[in-house]
Amino acid sequence: MTYPIEIKTREDVIKLNKEATKSDIKLSISTGTTILDPRSILCLFALIGKKVNLVAPDHSDPNNFLRLIKRMGVSV
Repeated sequence: MTYPIEIKTREDVIKLNKEATKSDIKLSISTGTTILDPRSILCLFALIGKKVNLVAPDHSDPNNFLRLIKRMGVSV
């Protein structure tokens, strides 16, 4: 499953990293050419101002994935 997000600010980075770290879903971030781990705060800071895709494994519960995205507050 993929969901488009935009990382706009430092606060977005911190929220996304915090939620990804404590989530049971193994998330990834796709920039189109690169796959990054959202638990790495350094990777996230490099993405400020960019639109990317938040990726969850196909077997993940879609409702849990959407709730997680809402908690992150980084929807496009």
